[in-house]
Amino acid sequence: MKTAIRLLAALTLPACIQAATTLRISTTQLRPESNIEIIFDRAVVTENQLNQPIANTILKIKPELAGKIAWRSTNIARFVPDEAPKMGTNYTFSLAKGVKTREGVELPAKTLRTIVAENFKVMGSSRRSASTSYTRQPVYYVYFNDEIDPDKTANQFIFKNKDGVIVPAKIRRATWADIKSRYYLRSTWQQRFQAVKDGKKTILSEEPTTPITNALMVTSASPLPVGDKWYLHVLKNTPNASLTAKDFTGRNIYIGDIDPFELRSITPSVAANQPRELHVSFKSYLPENPNNEALASFAKVIPPVKNVQYKTLGKTLIISGDFRERDDWNVVLNQGITSRSGLVLEKTAPKLIKFKTVPSA
Repeated sequence: MKTAIRLLAALTLPACIQAATTLRISTTQLRPESNIEIIFDRAVVTENQLNQPIANTILKIKPELAGKIAWRSTNIARFVPDEAPKMGTNYTFSLAKGVKTREGVELPAKTLRTIVAENFKVMGSSRRSASTSYTRQPVYYVYFNDEIDPDKTANQFIFKNKDGVIVPAKIRRATWADIKSRYYLRSTWQQRFQAVKDGKKTILSEEPTTPITNALMVTSASPLPVGDKWYLHVLKNTPNASLTAKDFTGRNIYIGDIDPFELRSITPSVAANQPRELHVSFKSYLPENPNNEALASFAKVIPPVKNVQYKTLGKTLIISGDFRERDDWNVVLNQGITSRSGLVLEKTAPKLIKFKTVPSA
């Protein structure tokens, strides 16, 4: 009995109330790739009107977003924009007045949905220099979802550590030669819209000098000083090139620690039937490919060692020579030596080193 009553009530409702209209958007935020459809629960057009782009008279959009209507079925219309939505803008879609079903029943004008367009933002980054163990001037490729002008955003990038020490950044336009990888190459907002409109993927140039209009190369204006937890900060309110949108979130890109250049240990190395060596280990990498004369200035062995030779292995200075003349040696480090990243050695006291005799095999 209750079912029959509900059915009778539904049949006696005014047609305008029964004909619900919904708006379906394929993305949570409005983007150039968003698929926008108006769905009616009754037929509005005939079959011979399908798949023919016509003027938009059924959808009211605030602020205005120009476009056409293409019916893909008699009750489902697709809105096809003629322009890309404005980034960060709230759009309200409403059913326009005067829309009727195929039977001539007028549908009530009403708000269907409000949705915000994707904001201007950092899409990602890639470190293009060695780690802080090798250099204190890191270089980053930072790319966005729309064009960015280095001249308009020079003050929007800084390097900062956990103690609040700030080092200014230097920025420039990125080129293909900076990345040489399509993985980090992204289309601009307008390129994305044009690709949808043309129905084909945007082909981005791989010429070395081709500018990447939505990416920047960022480095520190001077070497980062010793400190923990360095970040590259893309500050809030960074604008796009056209100054029509801002990144309201910003981005903090972790770099790492800059450790002081300190002595870790001086160890006598003794092995059966092998010449004695001193291994002077530091907490930072030593300069790359120094000559023997430069290495000799790093450490002084007292008394002088005959036939002394020096070499480096990463963070270790290896000293070899006629160490079998005695077991006790003093090692004095030069306070002026620098690491590969340019840090000056922290003060150290002379070290007395003792070799232990190892019987021959």
